[in-house]
Amino acid sequence: MRLDELPEVKSLDELIKRKKTFILYVREELLKPQIKEMHDLDVVVPEIKRSFPFAEVYRAEASSLGGKYRPPSVVFFKEGKEILRAEGIQPWAFYARAVKELYGC
Repeated sequence: MRLDELPEVKSLDELIKRKKTFILYVREELLKPQIKEMHDLDVVVPEIKRSFPFAEVYRAEASSLGGKYRPPSVVFFKEGKEILRAEGIQPWAFYARAVKELYGC
């Protein structure tokens, strides 16, 4: 799976209103040359989806979210509520544990 295969968030408010459980990768293409961690997360986040195919994983440009999230971030939502936010790159074990806790497996 590649980054561009992940669905792009059209309306974060709609996902929250529908009380969805999902993972949101917040990035900013214009800042990619300056933020080296974004290169790493562009690989790691699709791997999360590949390793946990049941997980709903979305991507969004930080600028489309009104500055609420600092890129790069991976944000975990349970039933429409933010439960965990990881800014920058984290060890793989962190993401694996977070996904398992989010989905109760």
